[in-house]
Amino acid sequence: MTAEEHSAKTTLDLVRGMSRPERMALARTLMANERTALSYVTTSIGLLATGYALIALAGHILLQAAGVVGVVVSGIVGAVGYVRYRMMKRALRGVTVRDMVDVAYSVLHDEFGLTSAAASAADVSSDA
Repeated sequence: MTAEEHSAKTTLDLVRGMSRPERMALARTLMANERTALSYVTTSIGLLATGYALIALAGHILLQAAGVVGVVVSGIVGAVGYVRYRMMKRALRGVTVRDMVDVAYSVLHDEFGLTSAAASAADVSSDA
């Protein structure tokens, strides 16, 4: 499969070939990405409100400067959250859950010497 063919596949095409547990795991991952993006938005709105309140209500110049910093940081946090969300969404578009499981098994094997249940079952059946 060429890179163009792989990138032309949509998430829906990838999901159609997955088993139910794989689809559910991908859905959980996508929802976790959305929750993280919403956390960025919530933080950004909180910083914006605090910054605006400091600008509007503070009588001292240092508090007003802190409010301006809060508003600027709010914009940065919102932009970072959006960019991170889009990057994760693009990354997940071409990755199947099976790929994620293979990576997890390789990490477990490399770090702890553990093998997958399927490999262990194959070893047991071959010994018999």
